[in-house]
Amino acid sequence: VNYPHPSLRGINSDVTVEEINDGSIMDIAKSMLELMYEAEGIGLAAPQVGINKRLMVYNETGLPVAKDHEVILINPKIVKFSKKTENEEEMCLSIPEYFCDIDRSIWI
Repeated sequence: VNYPHPSLRGINSDVTVEEINDGSIMDIAKSMLELMYEAEGIGLAAPQVGINKRLMVYNETGLPVAKDHEVILINPKIVKFSKKTENEEEMCLSIPEYFCDIDRSIWI
């Protein structure tokens, strides 16, 4: 979905144990990976596809053939991060053609 879609500012609920056990969250994650690759992205959060769940997929290479680099984050929490940052140009798949410089911790 594109900005200003309401799901981008919505409250995200935790993924439940039931959603993990019945495989439904994995089905969503696989679909999200496919969409991410189609859009030539490297990461995608569930609200960006209209699902207000704490779920994100990521592949630092952005290459669909690099399956060993795929990461699925379920109910992620940042518990520690570096104070040192790096600045890089980034874009958001929900705001097409908009690029900006972002400071990010060098590790989380």
